[in-house]
Amino acid sequence: MPTGVYLRTEKHSFNKGRKHPNRKRPISKGITLIYRICPQCGIDFTTDCFQPKKKFCSQSCNTSSRPEMNLANLQNIDKEKQRQSVKLRIGEKHPLWIKDRTLVKLDSERGGPLHKQWSKNVKMRDGWKCKIGNNYCMGRMESHHIFSWKEYPELRYEVSNGITLCHYHHPRKKEDEIRFIPYFQKLLKIV
Repeated sequence: MPTGVYLRTEKHSFNKGRKHPNRKRPISKGITLIYRICPQCGIDFTTDCFQPKKKFCSQSCNTSSRPEMNLANLQNIDKEKQRQSVKLRIGEKHPLWIKDRTLVKLDSERGGPLHKQWSKNVKMRDGWKCKIGNNYCMGRMESHHIFSWKEYPELRYEVSNGITLCHYHHPRKKEDEIRFIPYFQKLLKIV
């Protein structure tokens, strides 16, 4: 098929004959028309048997007939509701509040200065390159704990427990992390 610019022979011929939800339905046999007067603006309008409860000629007349639906009023109501809901969910009033504060786990160590130094040391040892290093390598370099951060807290900052991987090769699932432990250890012993 040749490429290039094609001119339409008819204006808007691409919509010709297609049904579109925003287009008015054609009047066909069996559809009863109902004639009404809009209570807001007083204009005569027609509706069909599919919308027998329609009272207004347009959405704007419908919203302007209800003062509570005015945009300015809605914004004020929303701000007030937000303030009230925030006050109900602060501190001890929050549904997920833990009364015994000793049970709260703060994972402030990860991302802290010790962790950043460990990560930098691991990357420096591996030459800032992915240890798997094949054609699929891409993305930023990441330091990965061979043995889990959570299950082995004594090995968290050991450089020998880390390996540099690109984002593509970094395990995303816990099962993959466990499965790759021997492989990562073997990679580090080769060097």
